[in-house]
Amino acid sequence: MGRWASTGTALAFLLATVIPAQSQVELAPAATDAPAATDAPAATAVESSAARERKAYTAKKRAQARIQTLPEADADLIDEARRWLHGQDILFGLDLAFYEQWASRVREGGNNAASFAWQLFGDWEMIETEAFGDLHLTTTLLGTVALDYNLFEEPLSVRLGSISVVNGNIYPDEIAVDEIYLHWVSPGAEWRFDFGKVDLSYFFDTNRVANDAFRQFIAYTFENDLSYPFPVYGGFGAVGHWNPTDDTYVLLGVADASSSQRVPWDSIADGAWWEMLEVGHTREVSGLGLGNYRLTAWHSNLGAGNGFGLGLNIDQDLGRDGWIGFLRVGGGVGSQPIVQAVVSGGVSVQAPFARSRDALGVGLSWAKPEEDGRSETLFEAFYRFALTRRFSVSPDLQIIL
Repeated sequence: MGRWASTGTALAFLLATVIPAQSQVELAPAATDAPAATDAPAATAVESSAARERKAYTAKKRAQARIQTLPEADADLIDEARRWLHGQDILFGLDLAFYEQWASRVREGGNNAASFAWQLFGDWEMIETEAFGDLHLTTTLLGTVALDYNLFEEPLSVRLGSISVVNGNIYPDEIAVDEIYLHWVSPGAEWRFDFGKVDLSYFFDTNRVANDAFRQFIAYTFENDLSYPFPVYGGFGAVGHWNPTDDTYVLLGVADASSSQRVPWDSIADGAWWEMLEVGHTREVSGLGLGNYRLTAWHSNLGAGNGFGLGLNIDQDLGRDGWIGFLRVGGGVGSQPIVQAVVSGGVSVQAPFARSRDALGVGLSWAKPEEDGRSETLFEAFYRFALTRRFSVSPDLQIIL
């Protein structure tokens, strides 16, 4: 991808509505089954993408606990539908977002882009036994609708020549099956296994405050490590998850590396595979609070050669209620990574100004492209203003150097 050689500014206006599969998520890979408080501040239970955190074994029980304890007077038709589906052992979550982005300068084409993105997650618990464990069928559908440009050829990042990808929720199709797989959880949740069409970006490189373009930073450089060559959609593969202790996990995933089409199995014959290994640890740091630390290694043989890489991903409480810092450092070698080295970090504040559903964030990213291209620095700041418990407005500023 080419590069924009001038300094410029991108402004974004995000309207989002959310029907989460769970209202609050665990801060660590393993957690208790205690019901989550319905109005707990975001400082202690950080709201994140339902798609990102759905692999947690306690997610279903926490979601059920919220539905069961929601006062009848506060429930609406959506809550009633969720309550009924939970009774049938079915979870669902829906994210909808409208983006209006404007750039001060572009290499070519128009300087604005309006798009609509959506994501639907569903989980059905088919079997629940004490001896065997639980077996689920899980799926994710998603898509992007471009309102004033060619979705595949003219996204704003291409017109800018930005390698940081100024909108992480741009997909080449209006509707696509990203995932559909079987999810098995052992008794006690020490082991989990997923098999089918899996998107490894939902399992690996997660982060409490920099992992979700529906609610957090919009730029992809703050959603995932740019040096990881994730396919556009999930591919045929498997993921294993082991919790040797309550605060440590090991993830191993293998999937089709060339799955860029909506048809689940059309590229298996290419023989290109994408492997990832991640070790994560959660601990309390004196004077700061909870921290999550992840080390990830990957390999891909897509195309003419092999690629390898390594990345570090951290989110850490900063000693003040709701203040969380994050850091990613990654790099890759070989024929796969478009970005050879990347460093991104910043701070997010949950529940600023005593508004429990609001959030703000500032982040800075530096990326070095493959071969001899110029490096790129991107600064982003946003404020998510929650109008209701399901609807928010987020002004967003990006400066590209």
